[in-house]
Amino acid sequence: MKPNDDQPKPVQPANRLFFFGIAAFIIVTILLNFGNMDSSRVSTDCLATIDNPADKSLPALKRAKKVAACLNERSGLLAQLQLRSMMAMMETLPNAPCNFVGVWTWARPAGIYRVTLRDDGEFTAEPSKDSVAAEADSGSWAVSDKRMVWFHNTGRIWPPDITLVDKQTDNGFTLVERDGARTQFDLIEATKSETCPQR
Repeated sequence: MKPNDDQPKPVQPANRLFFFGIAAFIIVTILLNFGNMDSSRVSTDCLATIDNPADKSLPALKRAKKVAACLNERSGLLAQLQLRSMMAMMETLPNAPCNFVGVWTWARPAGIYRVTLRDDGEFTAEPSKDSVAAEADSGSWAVSDKRMVWFHNTGRIWPPDITLVDKQTDNGFTLVERDGARTQFDLIEATKSETCPQR
């Protein structure tokens, strides 16, 4: 190369940042996808650990806690980071506040349910006679940071069914579902007990 030839221009700092940004994005995407696959595999394995007669007789929340403990033990670092907020919530349960304990009507698209929220964290939901294609439900319920968490005895146990508590009064409250749908609970009867004597 002669002295008079054009010298190659150094890579500008802005260009370096651009390429580093793209490379970082690709690496993070790959790691997250790997973490999701790992989390899905471990979830399947952990759900299998409670698929036995002894565990099936336990309350839904206790079974979910066993799954959570299994996930926390077996998951890799990325999966643990993804599950951190869920695990923190699980640590706060059981929590059955007295202002929710009682018998309620629950409006659903399939019909009206009579829902009993007990002070031991268990619930039953019975459809009214006029409900169409509605089935009874039961399991565990809890409240954590303005969220009502449901664990069903039948069907999916993990991840839990989490809804946002909105517009709460002494006689009712509204839940916001994951898809944005809103369901209304209206109080039929407050239930008093040793745990909730002033209900």
